[in-house]
Amino acid sequence: MKNLQSLFILLIVFFSLGTVFGQNTSIGLRAGASYFTIDNDLIDEDANYTMGLNLAIPFEYSLSSIFSLQPELNFTQKGIEFDGTQDGEDLYIKLRTNYVELPVLFKARYGNDFIKGYAFVGPSIGFAANRFISTKIGDGDCETESIDFITEGDVQDQRWEVSAIGGVGIDIAAGPGAFVVDVRYALGLTDDSKFDGDKPTDWKKSLNKGCTLSVGYKIPLGK
Repeated sequence: MKNLQSLFILLIVFFSLGTVFGQNTSIGLRAGASYFTIDNDLIDEDANYTMGLNLAIPFEYSLSSIFSLQPELNFTQKGIEFDGTQDGEDLYIKLRTNYVELPVLFKARYGNDFIKGYAFVGPSIGFAANRFISTKIGDGDCETESIDFITEGDVQDQRWEVSAIGGVGIDIAAGPGAFVVDVRYALGLTDDSKFDGDKPTDWKKSLNKGCTLSVGYKIPLGK
């Protein structure tokens, strides 16, 4: 409950930014695919990237003709896949975690009234809402079930994540707004696990890393 209250406060701050900037503001909607894995030196070579869903509601606040600030509300699926064998049969495992994220991006754009290219960089804070595991053995059906987060004991699941984001994109004017194509890379900076005491000396962090490709449309709210 405490984690949900903290996220709710962040959402209030996020949407309140619109009343601060007011003019020269646009809002958009993007949808696309995520492509993530988990970076850990102990994970074997059978680990693969996994596809997921990415949805975003960006707010862009123009600071000048070139620079802008873009906070977003994102839904991103992150995870990892494994292909192997068990008792002589093919084994497939996919772990997927659904994150609600709040990136705040510093953006530079350049172009004309019809098309603009842009680049951006910034931090993001995310919260793991839920987690699922899918398994398939041999020719059997793929079964998916929800996994509870570990919240007690010496080692617990870390549901908050801080990450760094960078990317590029284009805006193409159409109607009252513009079509948007956005490509970005995200690197998690927070370990998937947290400890009540000291970490083991040989502990290896597990960090999310991957990219998203999304398309969408944005419209101005004021000029």
